[in-house]
Amino acid sequence: MALICGIDEAGRGCVAGSLFVAGFVCDDNEDLFALGIKDSKKLSRSKRFALESTLRDNFATHIVQKSAAQIDTQGLSALLRDALQEIMEHFAPLCDRFIFDGSTSFNAKPPNGVRLETLVQGDMLVAAISCASIMAKCAKDRESLELDKRFPQYGLAKHCGYGTKAHYEALRHYGLSPIHRASFLTRLGFVR
Repeated sequence: MALICGIDEAGRGCVAGSLFVAGFVCDDNEDLFALGIKDSKKLSRSKRFALESTLRDNFATHIVQKSAAQIDTQGLSALLRDALQEIMEHFAPLCDRFIFDGSTSFNAKPPNGVRLETLVQGDMLVAAISCASIMAKCAKDRESLELDKRFPQYGLAKHCGYGTKAHYEALRHYGLSPIHRASFLTRLGFVR
């Protein structure tokens, strides 16, 4: 049985909250698409949470969280590299093939004997990446729902920290909170 690890992220393009990178291990031939698995962006939040529960109970997963403060101080690319390396080191005893959704591996250095591949639109093509996408997006959703309780004026439960028109309007009115990515938003003229 050949095990692979699919890797995907959620929150990369956000202006608030954390970045989540998930690794998901399964048999290369596992027919997870039959469960209704697909790219997390094509599933409702309730469907994602239902699938996440099934996946978490039956497969090996590992999620790395990088905060807005870390993004501001270290940069997204460096944190994506670090997250990829952490996932590979975590799962290297289980599998030697890792596939990351996208076109770059951010210069991540795989452990000895481990192969890291990239695949554009991998979340639509490889079930393990689709599952990783669901795991990462559920972690981002859960964080957004919690942050919305602390900072309801920004509407985080609705847009999950992405730069929507409503979010930018709230930022113009209230300014940046501690969970906003100041390194990006100050360049756009927003202040704390």
